[in-house]
Amino acid sequence: MTKLYDYNPLVTIKSGSRTGSPFFCIPGAGASAFSLLELALSFPPSLPVYALQSRGLADPKLPPHSSVNVMARDYIQAIRQIQPTGPYHLLGHSFGGWVAFEIALQLLEQGEQITDLILIDTEAPDPQGCKSKSFGRIETLMELIKIYNMILNQPLPLTRKDFEEQSESEQLQYLYQELIRSGLFTTHSSISLLQGIVQVMQANLNTCYTPHTHYNGLVHLINAKEEDMQETQGHITRWKTHVTQLNTMLAPGNHMTMLSMPNVKTFIDALWSKQG
Repeated sequence: MTKLYDYNPLVTIKSGSRTGSPFFCIPGAGASAFSLLELALSFPPSLPVYALQSRGLADPKLPPHSSVNVMARDYIQAIRQIQPTGPYHLLGHSFGGWVAFEIALQLLEQGEQITDLILIDTEAPDPQGCKSKSFGRIETLMELIKIYNMILNQPLPLTRKDFEEQSESEQLQYLYQELIRSGLFTTHSSISLLQGIVQVMQANLNTCYTPHTHYNGLVHLINAKEEDMQETQGHITRWKTHVTQLNTMLAPGNHMTMLSMPNVKTFIDALWSKQG
Protein backbone atom coordinates (compact mmCIF):
# COMPACT_ATOMS: atom_id res chain seq x y z
CA MET A 1 0.00 0.00 0.00
CA THR A 2 1.28 3.46 -0.94
CA LYS A 3 2.09 5.64 2.07
CA LEU A 4 1.22 9.32 2.25
CA TYR A 5 4.83 10.31 2.76
CA ASP A 6 5.66 8.81 -0.68
CA TYR A 7 3.59 11.58 -2.27
CA ASN A 8 5.42 14.57 -3.74
CA PRO A 9 3.21 17.08 -5.59
CA LEU A 10 6.05 18.79 -7.48
CA VAL A 11 6.29 18.26 -11.24
CA THR A 12 8.86 20.13 -13.33
CA ILE A 13 7.14 21.45 -16.44
CA LYS A 14 9.99 23.64 -17.69
CA SER A 15 13.50 23.74 -16.21
CA GLY A 16 14.45 27.15 -17.58
CA SER A 17 17.84 28.51 -16.59
CA ARG A 18 17.26 27.82 -12.87
CA THR A 19 18.78 31.23 -12.13
CA GLY A 20 15.55 33.20 -11.73
CA SER A 21 12.68 32.72 -9.32
CA PRO A 22 10.36 29.97 -10.60
CA PHE A 23 6.63 30.06 -11.13
CA PHE A 24 4.63 27.57 -9.09
CA CYS A 25 1.38 26.61 -10.84
CA ILE A 26 -1.64 24.67 -9.62
CA PRO A 27 -3.89 22.96 -12.21
CA GLY A 28 -7.68 22.87 -12.03
CA ALA A 29 -9.94 20.22 -10.51
CA GLY A 30 -8.81 16.73 -11.48
CA ALA A 31 -6.22 18.13 -13.89
CA SER A 32 -2.59 17.10 -14.23
CA ALA A 33 0.55 19.19 -14.69
CA PHE A 34 0.25 18.46 -18.43
CA SER A 35 -2.81 20.76 -18.62
CA LEU A 36 -0.48 23.71 -17.99
CA LEU A 37 2.23 22.74 -20.50
CA GLU A 38 1.38 25.30 -23.18
CA LEU A 39 0.97 27.95 -20.50
CA ALA A 40 4.46 27.16 -19.17
CA LEU A 41 5.92 27.33 -22.68
CA SER A 42 4.41 30.81 -23.09
CA PHE A 43 6.60 32.17 -20.31
CA PRO A 44 10.10 33.45 -21.15
CA PRO A 45 12.41 30.48 -21.97
CA SER A 46 14.70 31.15 -19.00
CA LEU A 47 11.89 30.98 -16.43
CA PRO A 48 11.57 27.69 -14.48
CA VAL A 49 7.96 26.49 -14.12
CA TYR A 50 6.72 23.85 -11.67
CA ALA A 51 3.27 22.37 -11.20
CA LEU A 52 1.84 21.06 -7.95
CA GLN A 53 -0.27 18.02 -8.70
CA SER A 54 -3.11 16.71 -6.55
CA ARG A 55 -2.65 13.78 -4.21
CA GLY A 56 -4.44 10.72 -5.55
CA LEU A 57 -4.14 11.77 -9.21
CA ALA A 58 -1.08 9.79 -10.30
CA ASP A 59 -1.67 7.14 -7.62
CA PRO A 60 -5.38 6.44 -7.02
CA LYS A 61 -4.47 4.45 -3.89
CA LEU A 62 -3.79 7.75 -2.13
CA PRO A 63 -6.77 9.73 -0.77
CA PRO A 64 -7.22 13.19 -2.34
CA HIS A 65 -7.11 16.29 -0.17
CA SER A 66 -10.49 17.46 1.07
CA SER A 67 -9.32 20.84 2.42
CA VAL A 68 -7.82 23.77 0.49
CA ASN A 69 -6.00 24.90 3.64
CA VAL A 70 -4.31 21.52 4.17
CA MET A 71 -3.50 21.21 0.48
CA ALA A 72 -1.87 24.65 0.54
CA ARG A 73 0.15 23.70 3.63
CA ASP A 74 1.44 20.53 1.95
CA TYR A 75 2.23 22.39 -1.27
CA ILE A 76 4.20 25.03 0.62
CA GLN A 77 6.44 22.29 2.03
CA ALA A 78 7.12 21.11 -1.53
CA ILE A 79 7.63 24.67 -2.82
CA ARG A 80 10.24 25.35 -0.14
CA GLN A 81 12.24 22.33 -1.35
CA ILE A 82 12.83 24.26 -4.58
CA GLN A 83 12.75 27.82 -3.24
CA PRO A 84 13.26 28.08 0.54
CA THR A 85 12.43 31.80 0.72
CA GLY A 86 10.48 34.39 -1.26
CA PRO A 87 9.54 36.39 -3.09
CA TYR A 88 7.23 33.83 -4.72
CA HIS A 89 5.38 33.67 -8.05
CA LEU A 90 2.09 31.75 -7.91
CA LEU A 91 -0.53 30.83 -10.49
CA GLY A 92 -3.66 28.69 -10.36
CA HIS A 93 -6.28 27.64 -12.88
CA SER A 94 -9.91 27.18 -11.82
CA PHE A 95 -9.97 25.24 -8.50
CA GLY A 96 -6.17 25.59 -8.49
CA GLY A 97 -6.69 29.34 -8.11
CA TRP A 98 -8.21 28.78 -4.67
CA VAL A 99 -5.16 26.75 -3.70
CA ALA A 100 -2.77 29.38 -5.08
CA PHE A 101 -4.67 32.09 -3.18
CA GLU A 102 -4.47 30.13 0.09
CA ILE A 103 -0.76 29.39 -0.46
CA ALA A 104 -0.21 33.14 -0.83
CA LEU A 105 -2.11 33.89 2.40
CA GLN A 106 -0.16 31.26 4.36
CA LEU A 107 3.21 32.38 2.97
CA LEU A 108 2.45 36.00 3.89
CA GLU A 109 1.60 34.87 7.43
CA GLN A 110 5.00 33.12 7.50
CA GLY A 111 6.72 36.44 6.70
CA GLU A 112 7.32 35.80 3.00
CA GLN A 113 6.69 38.08 0.01
CA ILE A 114 4.50 37.35 -3.01
CA THR A 115 5.51 39.01 -6.28
CA ASP A 116 2.86 37.47 -8.52
CA LEU A 117 -0.51 35.91 -7.80
CA ILE A 118 -2.35 34.98 -11.01
CA LEU A 119 -5.79 33.35 -10.95
CA ILE A 120 -7.07 31.93 -14.24
CA ASP A 121 -10.85 31.62 -14.59
CA THR A 122 -11.23 30.98 -10.86
CA GLU A 123 -14.62 31.40 -9.24
CA ALA A 124 -14.63 33.65 -6.19
CA PRO A 125 -15.04 31.75 -2.91
CA ASP A 126 -18.69 31.79 -1.94
CA PRO A 127 -19.62 30.53 1.56
CA GLN A 128 -23.29 30.34 0.49
CA GLY A 129 -22.38 28.01 -2.38
CA CYS A 130 -20.83 25.53 0.03
CA LYS A 131 -24.20 24.55 1.42
CA SER A 132 -25.39 23.13 -1.90
CA LYS A 133 -22.26 21.13 -2.77
CA SER A 134 -23.09 17.49 -3.23
CA PHE A 135 -21.36 15.93 -6.21
CA GLY A 136 -21.92 12.20 -6.40
CA ARG A 137 -20.18 9.84 -8.76
CA ILE A 138 -22.40 10.46 -11.81
CA GLU A 139 -22.47 14.24 -11.23
CA THR A 140 -18.67 14.17 -11.19
CA LEU A 141 -18.52 12.17 -14.43
CA MET A 142 -20.86 14.65 -16.12
CA GLU A 143 -18.72 17.59 -14.97
CA LEU A 144 -15.63 15.84 -16.30
CA ILE A 145 -17.33 15.17 -19.64
CA LYS A 146 -18.31 18.85 -19.80
CA ILE A 147 -14.64 19.79 -19.35
CA TYR A 148 -13.51 17.34 -22.03
CA ASN A 149 -16.16 18.64 -24.43
CA MET A 150 -14.69 22.13 -24.13
CA ILE A 151 -11.55 20.93 -25.91
CA LEU A 152 -13.04 18.41 -28.33
CA ASN A 153 -14.23 19.32 -31.82
CA GLN A 154 -16.64 16.38 -31.65
CA PRO A 155 -18.26 16.31 -28.16
CA LEU A 156 -18.56 13.05 -26.25
CA PRO A 157 -22.15 11.81 -26.83
CA LEU A 158 -22.66 10.78 -23.22
CA THR A 159 -25.57 11.45 -20.85
CA ARG A 160 -26.45 10.57 -17.26
CA LYS A 161 -28.54 7.64 -18.49
CA ASP A 162 -25.43 5.99 -19.92
CA PHE A 163 -24.05 5.59 -16.39
CA GLU A 164 -27.12 5.11 -14.19
CA GLU A 165 -27.38 1.32 -14.45
CA GLN A 166 -23.62 0.71 -14.25
CA SER A 167 -21.32 -0.11 -11.34
CA GLU A 168 -18.46 2.31 -10.68
CA SER A 169 -15.95 0.06 -12.44
CA GLU A 170 -18.30 -0.26 -15.44
CA GLN A 171 -18.73 3.52 -15.54
CA LEU A 172 -14.97 3.98 -15.55
CA GLN A 173 -14.45 1.41 -18.29
CA TYR A 174 -17.21 2.92 -20.44
CA LEU A 175 -15.85 6.46 -20.17
CA TYR A 176 -12.30 5.17 -20.72
CA GLN A 177 -13.32 3.56 -24.03
CA GLU A 178 -15.10 6.74 -25.14
CA LEU A 179 -12.01 8.82 -24.34
CA ILE A 180 -9.86 6.47 -26.41
CA ARG A 181 -12.38 6.75 -29.26
CA SER A 182 -12.26 10.56 -29.05
CA GLY A 183 -8.45 10.63 -29.16
CA LEU A 184 -8.07 12.23 -25.71
CA PHE A 185 -6.66 8.95 -24.36
CA THR A 186 -4.52 6.44 -26.24
CA THR A 187 -4.70 2.66 -26.00
CA HIS A 188 -1.50 2.92 -23.96
CA SER A 189 -3.19 5.15 -21.35
CA SER A 190 -3.83 3.25 -18.15
CA ILE A 191 -7.37 3.17 -16.82
CA SER A 192 -5.86 3.99 -13.42
CA LEU A 193 -5.09 7.44 -14.86
CA LEU A 194 -8.81 8.04 -15.37
CA GLN A 195 -9.55 6.57 -11.94
CA GLY A 196 -7.21 9.13 -10.36
CA ILE A 197 -8.75 11.99 -12.36
CA VAL A 198 -12.29 11.03 -11.33
CA GLN A 199 -11.56 10.61 -7.63
CA VAL A 200 -9.58 13.86 -7.39
CA MET A 201 -12.19 15.77 -9.34
CA GLN A 202 -14.99 14.51 -7.09
CA ALA A 203 -13.02 15.54 -4.00
CA ASN A 204 -12.27 18.98 -5.49
CA LEU A 205 -15.88 19.57 -6.56
CA ASN A 206 -17.06 18.84 -3.02
CA THR A 207 -14.44 21.03 -1.36
CA CYS A 208 -15.53 24.35 0.12
CA TYR A 209 -13.19 27.26 0.67
CA THR A 210 -13.54 30.52 2.55
CA PRO A 211 -10.35 32.62 2.90
CA HIS A 212 -9.61 33.28 6.57
CA THR A 213 -8.23 36.76 5.88
CA HIS A 214 -8.00 39.51 3.27
CA TYR A 215 -5.17 39.42 0.69
CA ASN A 216 -3.28 42.69 0.98
CA GLY A 217 -1.73 42.88 -2.47
CA LEU A 218 -2.29 42.73 -6.21
CA VAL A 219 -4.12 39.77 -7.76
CA HIS A 220 -4.36 39.22 -11.52
CA LEU A 221 -7.68 37.57 -12.46
CA ILE A 222 -7.82 36.25 -16.03
CA ASN A 223 -11.28 35.28 -17.29
CA ALA A 224 -12.28 33.43 -20.45
CA LYS A 225 -14.10 35.47 -23.12
CA GLU A 226 -16.32 32.57 -24.14
CA GLU A 227 -17.82 32.09 -20.68
CA ASP A 228 -21.01 33.76 -19.39
CA MET A 229 -20.13 37.44 -18.88
CA GLN A 230 -22.77 37.96 -16.21
CA GLU A 231 -21.29 35.12 -14.14
CA THR A 232 -17.79 36.45 -14.77
CA GLN A 233 -18.78 39.90 -13.52
CA GLY A 234 -20.26 38.29 -10.40
CA HIS A 235 -16.97 36.52 -9.69
CA ILE A 236 -15.05 39.78 -10.17
CA THR A 237 -17.34 41.58 -7.73
CA ARG A 238 -16.95 38.84 -5.10
CA TRP A 239 -13.17 38.62 -5.57
CA LYS A 240 -12.96 42.34 -4.74
CA THR A 241 -14.22 41.52 -1.24
CA HIS A 242 -11.16 39.26 -0.69
CA VAL A 243 -8.31 41.36 -2.16
CA THR A 244 -6.92 44.88 -1.94
CA GLN A 245 -6.07 45.25 -5.65
CA LEU A 246 -7.63 43.29 -8.49
CA ASN A 247 -6.42 43.52 -12.07
CA THR A 248 -8.85 41.80 -14.44
CA MET A 249 -8.29 40.69 -18.01
CA LEU A 250 -10.28 38.78 -20.62
CA ALA A 251 -8.51 36.05 -22.57
CA PRO A 252 -9.66 34.39 -25.80
CA GLY A 253 -11.15 30.91 -25.53
CA ASN A 254 -13.28 29.02 -23.04
CA HIS A 255 -12.42 27.70 -19.58
CA MET A 256 -10.07 25.09 -21.11
CA THR A 257 -9.01 26.41 -24.53
CA MET A 258 -7.71 29.59 -22.89
CA LEU A 259 -4.81 27.39 -21.69
CA SER A 260 -3.84 26.42 -25.25
CA MET A 261 -1.90 28.22 -27.95
CA PRO A 262 -2.42 30.81 -29.30
CA ASN A 263 -4.92 31.92 -26.63
CA VAL A 264 -2.65 31.40 -23.63
CA LYS A 265 0.23 33.39 -25.12
CA THR A 266 -2.08 36.37 -25.55
CA PHE A 267 -2.65 36.91 -21.83
CA ILE A 268 0.80 35.75 -20.69
CA ASP A 269 2.42 38.31 -23.01
CA ALA A 270 0.00 40.98 -21.76
CA LEU A 271 0.87 40.18 -18.13
CA TRP A 272 4.57 40.23 -18.91
CA SER A 273 4.31 43.62 -20.63
CA LYS A 274 2.67 45.02 -17.48
CA GLN A 275 5.60 43.76 -15.44
CA GLY A 276 8.08 45.21 -17.86
